[in-house]
Amino acid sequence: MKIVLANKFYFLKGAGAEQYVFDLEHVLNTHGHTTIPFAMQQRKNHETPFNRFFVSSIETEKAQLGLEGLRGLGRMVYSFESAKKMRALIQETHPDLCHIHNIYYQISPSILSVLHEKGIPMVMTVHDYHLISPQYMMWSRGRVENWRNVPLWRSAIARFHKHSFLASAAAAFTFRLHERMGLYRLIDRYIAPTHFVKHRLVHAGFPAGKIQVLPFGIDAEKISPRFDDDGYILFVGRLVEEKGIWTLLRAAKEMPDISFKIVGTGPEEKKLHLAGDRLSNVEFLGFRNKDEIWDLYRGARCVVVPSLWYEVFGLVALEAMAVGKPVVASHIGGLPEIVSDRTTGLLFPPGNTHALVETLRRLVDYPSFAHELGVAGRERVLEDFSFERHYHGLMEVYEDAMSDHWGKKRKF
Repeated sequence: MKIVLANKFYFLKGAGAEQYVFDLEHVLNTHGHTTIPFAMQQRKNHETPFNRFFVSSIETEKAQLGLEGLRGLGRMVYSFESAKKMRALIQETHPDLCHIHNIYYQISPSILSVLHEKGIPMVMTVHDYHLISPQYMMWSRGRVENWRNVPLWRSAIARFHKHSFLASAAAAFTFRLHERMGLYRLIDRYIAPTHFVKHRLVHAGFPAGKIQVLPFGIDAEKISPRFDDDGYILFVGRLVEEKGIWTLLRAAKEMPDISFKIVGTGPEEKKLHLAGDRLSNVEFLGFRNKDEIWDLYRGARCVVVPSLWYEVFGLVALEAMAVGKPVVASHIGGLPEIVSDRTTGLLFPPGNTHALVETLRRLVDYPSFAHELGVAGRERVLEDFSFERHYHGLMEVYEDAMSDHWGKKRKF
């Protein structure tokens, strides 16, 4: 089967959607399928013969004015370039299906109308909340918020997107326009990584029958576990408010006898250093490559995921469990579907420093309990979250999408 994998980036950027796309590309190719990437042109891109079909790059990390800002707005709203490139790609490759990932602003949903016009079935993995909110994390002003039904002027004042009046107004306007155009409703099947995400989609009006819950997978058999530890508590993630890093720092202050290691960079980094550098038990490790992170996982007593926002899945939790580490996570979003409370880890109310301290103390004071949770976590990953299991589930979703689209089943 020929499968187009559409995502804004075709290089590894962080450990989120792009990591999944490359893992998916590998497993699909391993099973004999042909994958065809569709992304933006970037110097960092992996080599591919399909690069000539990629759309031109635009800067979206920062809000901009002038011609580049107008170009970015045009791409957000409806990209004729993307539609033209997708039409040319279809004409040359004749794909059986397109698997959509993150395309929102950098590629635009204009490709969906082309795929629909050409009769190509579409499956979309929901990596965030952009289908139901102009704020793709549903987080702003220090709390969970959804700006879906808020007037444009209020969206602009809130500056929920890139802390910019113009960027927030543009995001809200584009979201409403795409809803009215119904472009994302052309998709045949949506893949929700957790039941929580499916519930949010259904609540927003997406048909439940078109949403399949399929957790992300990991090749845990290739990951060496370690069930003893070096005694420290580990955080891995972007240093942003919604990841709950300040909750963790306050907990570290109340546990001066325990070492905390924090891996990651982000906009809160300088503020965190100003506060955390006064604590002798807190070590900021900055950016670390994946091999270094695996080693840090192995040495940890536990891994903390103290998120305040509605985590779609929780890949860090899954990785920690694959290494044999108990996970202490906020009871929010999709995290409780990954971390089984008192079985593979411990859950605590998001933002509750006192509860986090008490939870961490249980694992610090009772290492045998931590070991028990870590062993159970590793076993659950091997049983429920293997990438091979994910692949077979994905084939069922592909078959259902094609059946709906063409009116007949196809086996792969």
